Amino acid sequence: MNTRPNTIVVLLLVQALLLSGNSFLLDRYNEPSPQSDVIEGFKNPPSETKARSWWHWLSGNVSKEGITADLEAMKKVGIQEESLFNVQLDFLQGPVSYLSEEC
Repeated sequence: MNTRPNTIVVLLLVQALLLSGNSFLLDRYNEPSPQSDVIEGFKNPPSETKARSWWHWLSGNVSKEGITADLEAMKKVGIQEESLFNVQLDFLQGPVSYLSEEC
């Protein structure tokens, strides 16, 4: 009984299966994983998930320099939007009228 041709056929079939399986594995390896989606989401979060803050001005006690410094600091820490309120409390009225050209 000659088993050599059968062995060669089996080896060729195994090799063909391995080669086709490798391309399947490579294609699967190159697909984005759920973990890579999460990591990318942290690196470049969508704008609807970025930080927002309330920003209170107290009785017009603001300056252009202070406003600029606050905005730059907010940008640096990733705050993309603020809700601005001028709060009138028992503080002395500051030099700036809310939403005027002075600020």
